[in-house]
Formats: sequence, structure tokens, C-alpha cells
Amino acid sequence: MKFLFVNFLKFILFPFRNLISLISKEFLEKDLFNKGLILSKRNTQKLKKINDLSDVEFSVFSQWGDDGIIDWLNFNLKFKHKKFVEIGVEDYWECNTRFLLKKDNWSGLALDMSKNSIDKIKSQSVYWKNNLTAKTVFITANNVNEILKKYNFSKNVSLISLDIDGNDFWVIEKLRINADLIICEFNGIFGDIYEITVPYKKDFVRSKEHYSNLYYGCSIKSLISLLLKKKILFYRYKLSWKQCLFFKSKKL
Repeated sequence: MKFLFVNFLKFILFPFRNLISLISKEFLEKDLFNKGLILSKRNTQKLKKINDLSDVEFSVFSQWGDDGIIDWLNFNLKFKHKKFVEIGVEDYWECNTRFLLKKDNWSGLALDMSKNSIDKIKSQSVYWKNNLTAKTVFITANNVNEILKKYNFSKNVSLISLDIDGNDFWVIEKLRINADLIICEFNGIFGDIYEITVPYKKDFVRSKEHYSNLYYGCSIKSLISLLLKKKILFYRYKLSWKQCLFFKSKKL
């Protein structure tokens, strides 16, 4: 009898599975966000001086400790422009800018190649409650500046986060935004000694290029050299994170 009842519920609720999933995530988000506010208050009140940015790491929506680092930097460096661009956001539940958007009321542009992911963002309360623009775009080195200009994010942007698992190096090379903070992913398989990047291919899709899914992006060394030419300073990275932080400011 219990088996029949469970299967009956599954049959009834199946058409509403996406809505149920969204509602459960929205309730979970409130709890996560409130915990993030507590951690943020601890960091900004008690940690005026730190030995390393790892002292202020915490994760609310970010994959690693970026939420805490971005929050602490924003509080202490007083970023002038409350605008961000995040490229490669998927459905925006795991990203580097959601906590910043909600807590400090920044304006943001979220870009992803998947229409399904962007549709999911637009179904979330974070989309209509905040000043967030979400667009389906396949970003290349040739169109990145044009896209940012089209959506009014080509100037006065303080944070750029890039994670496209492909032409990352070439896109950053062409970027004309002079942001205060840049977060970008690198490919740890390429090591940290040589400047290595995949050759530019405008329709690069990681899953289609090699069955291993390990052929994408660039080495940390190549990013350091590239951004140094743009007078943007490398600060740190963690191999476990596979991403690095760069600052325009010399205050650190």
C-alpha cells in the first residue's frame, strides 16, 4: 500500500518537479544568505588587517571562498563602481557575484551560452528583485566588447569574473574594461611554469574538443603575463580552486 501511495505521489507531482525544485532552492537560499551576512559582519568588524585573503574566505554561492574575499575587498577597498560582469554563470546558483548582488545591491550582467540556464535565472526571484541582466550569448574574442557595450557594461565596471572553459585567454586579451578586480579560471593541467593556452577557435566547446574534457583554457603563467601587460597585478591563486585573482589597485 505504501509503495502504491509513493508512486501515486510521484505521478501527481512529476509535472511540477521543476517548480518544486525552484521553491526548495529559494528557501535554502534565505538560510545560506543569512549565514553569509553573519560571516561578512565577522570579517569586516574583526578582520581589518589580515595576513592573507584566505583569512576571509567563505562560500555562500561561490564554488570556493570567493564570496568572502570579494565581500572583504569591496568593504575595504571601496570599489568605486557597483557594477559587475560574470561570464559563464550556468544557472547562477553557483557563481562569484550572487552574494555581492544581493548584499550590496550591485548591478550585474550575467552571460552564458545556454538558453536553458538563462531561462532558469529569469525564473528565480534574484532576477526580478535585483538589478540583474541575464543574456544568452556565446562569448568569443571577437564579440566580447560588442556584447558588453550592447548591454551598457562596457564602462565603470569594478568586477569581472570569467569561466568559459575554452577561449578564456583570448577573451581576456581582447577585453577593454579597466576593472578593479578580475577573477578568472585557469587549467591546472598546464602547470604554472610555462605560458600555455589552447589555440583560438571561435566555436570552441570544451566537451567537443577532446573526450577527456581536460583540453581548455590556459595556464596560470599565461594569465599573469597577459594581465601584467594591461598593468593589472596578479595577487594569488589556489591550485585546488583552479582560478586566480588580479587587482588594479596597489593597496594590497
